Amino acid sequence: MSLRGRNTNFGVLCRLHPPSMNTDTLTQPSEDALPQTPAPKKPRKKAQKDPEKLETILATIDECGWSLAKFLQILFKTDGAKPDTEQPAMETPRAVKRKLKPTAEKPLQGKHHAVSTSFKTNDTSIPPGHNMFNINLHPNNIMHGNPGITSWSVRLVARLVSDEAELMADKKTGLHLRASTQTGGKNADFRVSWDKINTFSMKIMENLLTENAPIMAFIASSFVSADYAKVKPGVVAAVKRTYRPEDLVVTNALMSMTFGRSKLASLYPLCRGIWLFAVKAPITLFRVESRLALSTSYSTVSDALKTTSTGNQDMLKETREEGTHYSVVIDNIQTYFKQRDMRYGKESRMITGLAGTAVQMEDCDSDAFNLQTLVESQIKQERKVLTVETLFESIDLEHLQNVAAVQFLHALVTYVPALQKFQQPLADFSKTKLSKVPISETRRSKVFPLATNSADEMRVQGLSDGIQDFASVQLGVTPENLKNTVSVWSGDGKTFGMYHLMKKMKAIEPNDFDSFRWLVPLLELWHTKWTDLSRIIRLHWGTTDDPASLASIARLLNLHTPADLRKVDFYDGSYLLNIALEAHLLSCWEAHYDTKDLKQFFSRKITLPTFDSLWDISLKLAQRHASTEAYRFAKSPARHRSGDRPPDGSPWIPPSSTDAETHTSAEAPTSKPAIPPLPVPPKDKTADETLANSVSFIQNAIRWREVCKAIAEGDPGRVAEVLWVWIFTFAGSSNPLYTQFLLETYCNFKYEFSPALKDAVLKNWLVNLKGLPGHFLERDLMQEHHNFWLEDMAEHKGKEFDDDFYRNTLSMNVNHFLKLKDAMESTTLLQARTKRHGDVGHENELKAVMNKLQKDEVNYFRPGRNTGVEVTDAFRDGLHTLQNGKISDFLEKSSIFSNPMAVKGGRNYLWDQTKPL
Repeated sequence: MSLRGRNTNFGVLCRLHPPSMNTDTLTQPSEDALPQTPAPKKPRKKAQKDPEKLETILATIDECGWSLAKFLQILFKTDGAKPDTEQPAMETPRAVKRKLKPTAEKPLQGKHHAVSTSFKTNDTSIPPGHNMFNINLHPNNIMHGNPGITSWSVRLVARLVSDEAELMADKKTGLHLRASTQTGGKNADFRVSWDKINTFSMKIMENLLTENAPIMAFIASSFVSADYAKVKPGVVAAVKRTYRPEDLVVTNALMSMTFGRSKLASLYPLCRGIWLFAVKAPITLFRVESRLALSTSYSTVSDALKTTSTGNQDMLKETREEGTHYSVVIDNIQTYFKQRDMRYGKESRMITGLAGTAVQMEDCDSDAFNLQTLVESQIKQERKVLTVETLFESIDLEHLQNVAAVQFLHALVTYVPALQKFQQPLADFSKTKLSKVPISETRRSKVFPLATNSADEMRVQGLSDGIQDFASVQLGVTPENLKNTVSVWSGDGKTFGMYHLMKKMKAIEPNDFDSFRWLVPLLELWHTKWTDLSRIIRLHWGTTDDPASLASIARLLNLHTPADLRKVDFYDGSYLLNIALEAHLLSCWEAHYDTKDLKQFFSRKITLPTFDSLWDISLKLAQRHASTEAYRFAKSPARHRSGDRPPDGSPWIPPSSTDAETHTSAEAPTSKPAIPPLPVPPKDKTADETLANSVSFIQNAIRWREVCKAIAEGDPGRVAEVLWVWIFTFAGSSNPLYTQFLLETYCNFKYEFSPALKDAVLKNWLVNLKGLPGHFLERDLMQEHHNFWLEDMAEHKGKEFDDDFYRNTLSMNVNHFLKLKDAMESTTLLQARTKRHGDVGHENELKAVMNKLQKDEVNYFRPGRNTGVEVTDAFRDGLHTLQNGKISDFLEKSSIFSNPMAVKGGRNYLWDQTKPL
């Protein structure tokens, strides 16, 4: 039977392949013998149509005794052919390529789409349905050509995909990551570290797949997206889905499949496992996901974290030995473990310990940490010359006035839409006008959490043991390698006080290491700021009779009286203070322009004021409403007449005693008897006590906010300017401990720190964990964030903080856990969360407080106004306290222990680090 059911004409075959002629064996006739008549033209062949050409080709193949399959096999066969026997025209790859131009895809597509396959009823080689692939049969055993070619193609692609999987599992891709390896072993280069984990991203994984497994990536993408395979080659398929993006789904699946192919290609599942650990996933989730090759097992994750902890400790010791300096912030850590299975030997208990973080000191001179220089300064005892006058002269009054003016102007340009164009000029202006000791705003701090221990910092021996663990065991500081260097150690007020107590108790030790002369205590800022916040709220809480009091504003905002006014909740207190301050500042602007609506006032202006004119007004408002002169004027107008005074309000009419009693009884704090205070006659009958209270609050609140802004912007020099003021206000507010802490800090900076050490401490007093402008924060606040996570884990585990799990698995990786949670959301294209409850702004609350201040004319001068609430001047009271013996008592107690020579009996010889003091 022929290919088409007929025989093939031999002439056709000859026309397709004419016999070759040997020109060497033929005799060429001479030109004379040939006739000179012109050769007749050959008749032109009739053009054939495609069906006719196809009939001719098939007939020729049939004449040769070949099948179509035989013809295709010989056509594409190039293996094993010798150069001297190759067919010159058809069987070379170049000829095949030329015959298949413009592309091989078109005939293959034509074959696939045009051939109609009808299966015989007795054909069981292909299962019913549209799929022409049979996994159980070899393509040679499939009866029909179309499913046979399909099955063969699928198996070919499968082999190619298998080869791609080998490439993906190869160590050259960088996917190999070992949870634990022997030091110096052949796999040491693949040991897990945070540097490698932090380089992980889904985009990098996607690029690896595109480079090493393009076929599998194409197939998987076509499976996930219905339109992916329809996109023309060379055109990038656009990712349209917001949920379950195609590229992320494919990358996740293929990386899991790669791990299923080889357990050594564990970068993706190990990073996923550590992320699960960071979000406190239950053990059962690790078991299931590791079985599905989505992550590694819990034990593998634990081993990996221990490896990273060991690597961090080794790195800290090596770099410190090489000359890198670290400052350490520590804080007590505690949690209550509730025992659910009560029996003998098991009871609920408080778990306590000590946590710390080493911060690499940057932008500082190595000579700053010279121990001999510090001790020689301490021996001089220059702190004894400290006086109240010296302390007062250290306050930069002009700087503080500029600080107040900046906050007045900032409140206005932020609130009024027409003036918001001045926000950036004001930011640039204040950056240069207020700058003191700025840190590079993009410097990213290098922080290294240390392993926790169970030391009790409230006991001298406990604190000593904790520091010995941090310094010697983890940082490698020993008496032998102290190298005449000091180290800065910081903490909150209690820790700062215990540092000095420990140094006093250990001062008799014979060498620098055991006596802790190498340790320089530093007071941290967040707890100091919190203490002043509590002082301000306690001082200005008052009663609801006084419209300038915080109690009145809190009642308006439906805020409760703090349970403990000596230590208010930081976030509730800061919210109340900021709302009240913002309202007061804007109220002063309203009083200046004599308007009740600042937004409308400026929107109706044809010509807006210039930045310079607004700055001049801000300086006047700062002098009028936020200065000592303004407070004195409100208290004694006759004695302190000022040319720039607040505008006059309406005459003050005291409320009747009945109204005052009813009003006060309904609004008094529940913690106090509801007895109305008797009006205290002012020392000056023309005094305005409410205005004086407002001025005092604005002053205190501006300084507190300045510390917050200076910290966020990374200028500890600005913070220090306010700290020296707080020495007076703490002394005048019954807070002797922080008065002593700040006096000690002042003496350190003023008399004992070398210029290099002072600069080093200032430039490393804050941390920036993101390396972004405006993202600086206090180091003790950073430690609080670490402790929050550790305490939560301890509450669930019920183990002591010196347990191996906390020391070697958890605590040294805590900062990475906090960052990893955000990084995983970012790499999966999730929008960053604010990590706060919905913030809809406080426009309504602010307007309500402003209306109340406007209605009661709080920031207007109303002679004789007195609601029975008189806020004392904490700065003036502190000045008197310091003058009446507070500084002399401090110097007497601190000087002897700040002099290492005096502690050792006053031996008079030059300090030599080779001799014990």
